[in-house]
Amino acid sequence: MSAWRVRRPVCLLAVALAAGCGAGPQPAPAASTDPGANTALFEAAFVPGHVHDADGRRLVFAPRPVGTFRIVSGRIVACDPFFCEHVAPFDVAAPNGEFPLVLAVARDAANGDERVAFARLAFSQAPVVAWRPARVSGDGEVLGYAVDSGIGGFMDADARADYDAQVQVDAGAVFDRIIADMDATHAPTRSWRLRTDTRGSIALFSSGYGDGGYASYWGVDAAGRPVALLTDFQVVE
Repeated sequence: MSAWRVRRPVCLLAVALAAGCGAGPQPAPAASTDPGANTALFEAAFVPGHVHDADGRRLVFAPRPVGTFRIVSGRIVACDPFFCEHVAPFDVAAPNGEFPLVLAVARDAANGDERVAFARLAFSQAPVVAWRPARVSGDGEVLGYAVDSGIGGFMDADARADYDAQVQVDAGAVFDRIIADMDATHAPTRSWRLRTDTRGSIALFSSGYGDGGYASYWGVDAAGRPVALLTDFQVVE
């Protein structure tokens, strides 16, 4: 059984978002808005075999391509798919088109434990000259988003609207389909899934060590244009 599934609230198996199931995750803990020294890893973690020593651990990174992510709305939402209803899109426009989505998986050299450390969408091959916090529309603070199921994701805003409508009609069926899709790619402590249609993509993936608050960052080129979007799951503090 995958780590994200263990953390999934049991009541979601019945009628999600129903009364009595609780309010879902509280506002995300204050994820750091300053990526600090991790910006070097935002690049290096996607180089096969990169080694990073921190806090007495040796982590070996490997990129895991998920597939092609389609953007049709120019807007991206990052959220826990089981508690995504009130999460707004980022306030920076993303280019429309189809772009590679890659996860950086960190393996602990001592015990073999593997975790999704970073999720990155690449919009261009232009070099990233700076990383800037990805802010949510209408929110003056950057707190990342809350994960309460051990799973996070990127959604095109139009695809997310369709997803929300499906959840309102039959949440149980939607969530069961997510379980089946995630189990199809399951490896101990990590899994992912990608669905795409004419209304854009929804990509889901295990969130590091599980629940928490996770910030995202825009990688920008010399002209300030976004060339990448990355979520840091705090596998490296």
